[in-house]
Amino acid sequence: LSTINDQTSFSQLSMGSSPKETSIDRRNFITIGTVGVLSLANTPAYAKEKESLDSMINELKEIKSKLEPVPGLLAEENWEGARGILKTPPVNYLWNVGVNTDQNTLVRLSKLTEDIELLELKDELAISLQICDQIAYGNVFIYFQPGSGKVKIKEPIELAKKAMSQIDDAIARARSSN
Repeated sequence: LSTINDQTSFSQLSMGSSPKETSIDRRNFITIGTVGVLSLANTPAYAKEKESLDSMINELKEIKSKLEPVPGLLAEENWEGARGILKTPPVNYLWNVGVNTDQNTLVRLSKLTEDIELLELKDELAISLQICDQIAYGNVFIYFQPGSGKVKIKEPIELAKKAMSQIDDAIARARSSN
């Protein structure tokens, strides 16, 4: 093995092929790798930004589509069905898990667009979703609690619709900042 040059790989030795047929020397390997990295690094910033903006807008559209059945579930008094949607990713990233982290689409969108108003909208949206969930949760136990025993249906439905409207506002704001 000491007579084999450093361009020969173990697989070439075991397969019996010659080094010149299948090998790339170190200099060519580094050159090819450097050119590849530089070509990725020189991608125009606007192309990366637009792709990220589009993907975040699509993420918000997906969240809104997941929220669309919530008002109907609340009207049917299917509290756990509605809460299941609110507590499942990616919806829950907007209000109870990762509210102030990069899991929250509006946080990332605000950073990308440098629009502080998206952070304010994030807080308003989080409140709408949190109170909607809180009322739905309370409705589960209303029959077992002392007091008036009144189930709230109108309020969580309004909050779910408000949340979807706030998502539409965020999408419009993001598009206008582009």
